[in-house]
Amino acid sequence: MASTFSTANAHEDASGHCQPGETCAREAEVSASQGTNAVHGTWCSEGEAGRHLRTKAGYGPETPSPVPVPLRLERIATQAQQSPDMAFTTLAHHLDVAMLERAFGSLNPHRAPGVDRGTWQAYKANLATNLVALHEKLVNETYGPPPVVRRLIPKSNGKLRPRGLPALEDKIVAKAVAMLVEAIYEQDFCDFSYGFRPGRSPHHALHEVRQGLLKNGSGYVSDGDISAFFEPAS
Repeated sequence: MASTFSTANAHEDASGHCQPGETCAREAEVSASQGTNAVHGTWCSEGEAGRHLRTKAGYGPETPSPVPVPLRLERIATQAQQSPDMAFTTLAHHLDVAMLERAFGSLNPHRAPGVDRGTWQAYKANLATNLVALHEKLVNETYGPPPVVRRLIPKSNGKLRPRGLPALEDKIVAKAVAMLVEAIYEQDFCDFSYGFRPGRSPHHALHEVRQGLLKNGSGYVSDGDISAFFEPAS
């Protein structure tokens, strides 16, 4: 469903990026159908990466991007790093079949199935058709995540840890969204942050702590933990 939108008349700065309240000249060349349920806003020098200022919303049919997924994510990350004060408002069109396929490939094929009992192997057997159907549901706004299966996992202290098992397609969509958001917010993390970051693990954090202890000559380490931190949230 198409809708009209308006932006303020302005110009690009010397670097090619738009400032708040301005419109890049490139916007006049962009079709109103750009993106999947995209928020049509003010275009910057890398409009393909979906970086816009906050304006009125516009909707249109999905246009597959010819740009490879890694390059798209790299462009988004570069824009997030170079223009931290600007807002991403048109990322939905990046959730195309190629992005969903990359998200699917990054999943652990041996994880337990969710409420749909669908496995990674069974989904892969008809991958192209399955991803096209999933993408159509996202575009048509008919996709809805199924309920998450709850399992209680025994802990070493005799207690039970609750664990949620989402359906496979829910994992695919969540991973694809995470890849987009990760490209943006990775630029804001400090170098000493290791939790839930790509390419980093608790082992890297422990190594950094050890190196710091050796360098500073410290002899004591205080370890703190919050009891059942994730259980209320899950």
